[in-house]
Amino acid sequence: MALGPLERGSDGFWGLGDRERNPSGRHVVLLPEGLEQRHDGVRQVMVPWSRFMTIHAVGPRFEGRHRIGPVVRATLRDPYEVWEARFTRHAHRYRTAHVLLLDELFVQTAEAKETARLGDPDWLAAVVERLAPQSPWTRKALRSAVAEAREA
Repeated sequence: MALGPLERGSDGFWGLGDRERNPSGRHVVLLPEGLEQRHDGVRQVMVPWSRFMTIHAVGPRFEGRHRIGPVVRATLRDPYEVWEARFTRHAHRYRTAHVLLLDELFVQTAEAKETARLGDPDWLAAVVERLAPQSPWTRKALRSAVAEAREA
């Protein structure tokens, strides 16, 4: 079960990036205590959930002519800063609806000041299970689908 780049790993925790096929690549793990960025299998940064003000899952982007891989972008508090964590893409393509649903899930959870819920593997599994089969194509339907999945 997955929602775009978000997949549950063999360790039971959810993460962004291809942790199973490419453990030496960059990936982000959603742990109960916070978001952990790893590279080459080594923890690079651990950001506690209490620091997150906003959080977005951003697909690949371009800076000039250079393609930058997918990232998680957040605004953190204490001290205030913009934080980014890149992650390695999976070999398969992500469904557009899944990428949009994932971003909306992050946005709504941060707006509700409930980012710590993203570190709860069981809660996240239930939300992903509800969202994965959906394909909302309007902003209103997208927001509604995520709100219903978060509260069920």
